[in-house]
Amino acid sequence: RLDQLSLDGSLELIKKRFNTEAVPTGLVQLIGDRAEGNPLFAEEIINYLLEKGQIENGETGLIFHESSGADLPVTIENLLMDRVDRMTPGARSILEAAAVIGMAFSEDLIASVTGIDGGALGHLEEMQDKDLVVFDPSQNSYRIKHALVREAVYKSILGSTREKLHENIAGFLEVSGSEIDGDLTNILAWHYGQTSNDGKAVRFMARAGEQSLMVYSLAEAESHFRDAIQRIERSPGCVDDTELLDILLHLSRVLYFR
Repeated sequence: RLDQLSLDGSLELIKKRFNTEAVPTGLVQLIGDRAEGNPLFAEEIINYLLEKGQIENGETGLIFHESSGADLPVTIENLLMDRVDRMTPGARSILEAAAVIGMAFSEDLIASVTGIDGGALGHLEEMQDKDLVVFDPSQNSYRIKHALVREAVYKSILGSTREKLHENIAGFLEVSGSEIDGDLTNILAWHYGQTSNDGKAVRFMARAGEQSLMVYSLAEAESHFRDAIQRIERSPGCVDDTELLDILLHLSRVLYFR
């Protein structure tokens, strides 16, 4: 949970952001009133006003072209999506793919999923310039800056596009993973679970359940097995009878131990 931001906190945030002591009172008041103590919302309001040209650096400090604030998007999701909507199509495609992958992603995975190869780096730089992603040199990967960015972008993707991205991501990870370890199995179960590929979804849900059972994570194992059975009920024949029997036997073991 983020700590509440006071009016003085809003002032300090602006001073630090622009490296100045001279901050118009109207700007502090607007951000304090509209952010309602949410520091992330305050940051996004500053970004919005800056991009709209309502904040400028002057010789003696910040210049704020005051307005009623009526044109400000009313929620942080709206503010974030306003910035996303003004991205180039290529950069937006990459951000959407990243949102489906998760909070962290590699350039190779993004290039494979989107089909944008040589130009991916330029789009990633645009996303960094817009303060939407950051590069983590220790992991040689990128990270979406805030979970709210990922959530807002993910919800904005058309269902058919989102499903295709999930399947492409799962396919890449399944082929590139030298071994399907516990974490990767759970990731594949989740991605395939968001697609209509019932066979793959069931198989990886079952594997995830088996791995949870091996370490006696019984609640997690039960959840995976029940998800697999639900998919089989929805799409009879997506796996053979032997696989169904194995899932039912594993579920019975979970229920016995619980």
